[in-house]
Amino acid sequence: MASPTDGDAPLLDARLRFPVHALPHERVVWSGSADARAYRAALLRAVWAIAVFALLALLVVHNGIDADAPCRRTVETADRTSNHGDCTASERAQRAANLRALQRGAGKFGLTAIAAALLVQWIANVLRRRHLVYIVTNERVVVQDGYLGIRLDTIDLDHVVSITAKAGLVERWFGVKSVSVTVPGQKAAIWQRGVMLANAIELWGLPAQDPALSQLLNVWLPRSRG
Repeated sequence: MASPTDGDAPLLDARLRFPVHALPHERVVWSGSADARAYRAALLRAVWAIAVFALLALLVVHNGIDADAPCRRTVETADRTSNHGDCTASERAQRAANLRALQRGAGKFGLTAIAAALLVQWIANVLRRRHLVYIVTNERVVVQDGYLGIRLDTIDLDHVVSITAKAGLVERWFGVKSVSVTVPGQKAAIWQRGVMLANAIELWGLPAQDPALSQLLNVWLPRSRG
């Protein structure tokens, strides 16, 4: 029996921005995308990282400023040699005001950096959410991802060597996980049926109780055992 051509075969999923046609006898066993909680976790992770950096920078600035250090100024003598004397009261007041302004500036910089990180991550989440699609069939795993551009990766289940699930501290807090599908070898720009073959792709941001992992194992394990 002749195999259908790409023009005759149905599309694998209408959400894919590039037309990917189903293989003969191929059926979708699971499809989905990242959970909304995963995007909130990404926001928290970005803010957390910038906040730690800003706090360390603030501590460095604070510890580098010794407000109790003696105030000394350079005084030129009549023979044009430099000498040092104590600051006047007005000079000491001005120095203290400058130190306070520097500390306030460091604090404002930290808050601005946190707000900027929050905004950038929010924009990235909005862009990624428009494109992110996961598809698991009885033949392969397909992931569409991207921000401004779009990338489409696929892995043939016959070549998969491992399937792993992971969740960091923030992900566990939000009740999400990621599932990685790996094949041996180095990543290469090999195009087949309009998609790039990858050596590892990740289904990021799935709910902790999502059936994607069990569906993957159900279709992969019988094939891996021959």
